Amino acid sequence: MAKVQYKIQQVNILFTAFQWKRYILKQYKDFGITDIQYQLLMKFAKEVKKFILATSRASLPRVFLKSPEWKKIMEMAKEVLKAFNYTDRRKSL
Repeated sequence: MAKVQYKIQQVNILFTAFQWKRYILKQYKDFGITDIQYQLLMKFAKEVKKFILATSRASLPRVFLKSPEWKKIMEMAKEVLKAFNYTDRRKSL
């Protein structure tokens, strides 16, 4: 149950965090984002938006978290993190 709650929290953060697209991506070079990183972020944002629009708000997270579409988004998220050389700080604690 705790793992499902954690995943739900991640989904909520992801959905609300897409406000950054409005601000950062319009001026991505000012934030030191390369053209390659920008293209990857735009592709990722497009997939997430498509997923959000296709997923009913009434859908249970335990259902859509197992969907192939969600799996694709998670794989894309890993690629985005890799492009930005992100490492999970919790693992180093």
